[in-house]
Order: sequence, then structure tokens, then C-alpha cells
Amino acid sequence: MGFASQTIRGSELMTPTSQTRSRGLFLGGSQTMLGIILVGIGSFFGGALRYLVSTWVYHVLDSPWFPYGTLIVNVLGCFVIGFLARLAESRAAFTPEMRLCVFVGVLGGFTTFSSFALETFSLIRDTEQMAALVNIGLQFLLGLLAVWVGNMLAHAIGG
Repeated sequence: MGFASQTIRGSELMTPTSQTRSRGLFLGGSQTMLGIILVGIGSFFGGALRYLVSTWVYHVLDSPWFPYGTLIVNVLGCFVIGFLARLAESRAAFTPEMRLCVFVGVLGGFTTFSSFALETFSLIRDTEQMAALVNIGLQFLLGLLAVWVGNMLAHAIGG
């Protein structure tokens, strides 16, 4: 099969939708528990790896004034998800179970920014520039707003 016949949209790699479930890209029905277990195992390793990498970066650079560890993790996660997404698309390199474990679990645990970046890249690649811009704007603005609201709420209850 050629690349075009196996193209998987970025959003299909991150979260299951009615379309992806109907095409069998994600586990469904009786295999839902297996999917949860695979994502959980991957998340454990991704989160542990994020901690190790960012701690190492902070230790090496000895610069706590800027979040270099988070920056490195996010950029590295974006590189890895871009690389693996191409393999998944062009070579059918991952089974649905491996996609769940690696893309949603490991890389989701490592950095959710990589998921955001791949989904935005896929929108742009699929000539959905307006959707990509809306995604960027909403993710950024709503993310900052949510941090602010959470911070204010914690402050309001005495935190």
C-alpha cells in the first residue's frame, strides 16, 4: 500500500472518535479495558521519563529561572511524535494497541504538547488552516485562562 492509502489523521492518533472507532483504529467494545491498561502503562513510563529528562536538564543547566526542562520535554516529544506518526502513516508500523500505548500513553504521559502539535500539524497538512489557527488560539488562551481560574479558586478557598 502507498502512503496516501494509509494516511491516518493526527487526531486519530490521539483520541478515538466515532470515525476512528468505526474504522478499527482504536480498540472498542469489549477491548476497552485493554485500551485503558495499555494507555495507563504507557502513561506511567511517559510520566516517569518526563520527570527524569526535565530533572536532568535542570541539573545540567543549573538555571531555575526559565523552564528549560519543560521546553526540552515538549520539543523532544514533538520530534518523537512527528517521527513516529510518519512511520505509522507510511509503513503501518503500529498496531492499534501499540498506537494507544505509545502515542496516547507514553507520549501523552511525556508531554501533551506533542499531541497538540501533531494535531495542529495534521490540520495544516490537510489544508484546514482556519481550524489549525482556532486550535492554536483556543489551546493557548483557554489553557492560560484555566490556570488563572484554578489559581484564583485555590486562593479564594485559602490556598
